[in-house]
Amino acid sequence: MIFRVEVSGIEKLRERISERKLKKAVETGLRKGGYIIEGKAKARAPVRTGRLRSSIYSNIIDWNVLEVGAGVYYSEYVEFGTRKMRAKPFMVPAIRSTLSKIAEMIRRALV
Repeated sequence: MIFRVEVSGIEKLRERISERKLKKAVETGLRKGGYIIEGKAKARAPVRTGRLRSSIYSNIIDWNVLEVGAGVYYSEYVEFGTRKMRAKPFMVPAIRSTLSKIAEMIRRALV
């Protein structure tokens, strides 16, 4: 299960801020946000053996793209549920609760 967080609307900022400063601010905000998402998802993930929790990761794909996910095959079943098992969301709530923090970290880095 993989989710991607991509920063958009950058074209407007390029006119006012140097490319290097913009890229550094966005990448830093995404990296810190990724760590926050990881921590929140790990805290919410149900634990039976610990494999799901330990497989949660975040990775910067490009300077404006953050990838977060869980590396075990059954992570999607846990997150979204099945016909026989109710959903136990851990990743989507972690992402949703962190998006505004990521935007704020990027904004602060640009000032």
